[in-house]
Amino acid sequence: MNEIRTNIQQQLKGSTEIENIKKVVINKNNQLIIKTTNTDQAIKLKDSIHKNEQLAKIIDARTPQEKKLKMIIYGIPEESTENDIIRSITIALDKESEHTKLIKTFTDKNERRHAIVILQEQDAIKLTKIG
Repeated sequence: MNEIRTNIQQQLKGSTEIENIKKVVINKNNQLIIKTTNTDQAIKLKDSIHKNEQLAKIIDARTPQEKKLKMIIYGIPEESTENDIIRSITIALDKESEHTKLIKTFTDKNERRHAIVILQEQDAIKLTKIG
């Protein structure tokens, strides 16, 4: 790992972005993952790699996609439709959000119905506090 970091540092001499690397690992898909202190630093590092001809030829640098936060809502009444579930979330949050989406509903082995929804982080926190 240190070889990789050193090689990137040599290629990006004088670049301050390299100082903000927290961790360098290779994942199970044989992809090099460079963790930076924040998203802005990751973007700067990616841009520096793209500007360097030697690195750009061998590295396909990308910033990670934003994660979508999923939440499971337990014990939904059988008669509730998908629209009812979204409407209930909207009422609980006291706002409409185009980011709130119902992924699916399912029934567990005890015949209780649950739903998986995608929310923004602050909405998930607020819903958790509401109960």
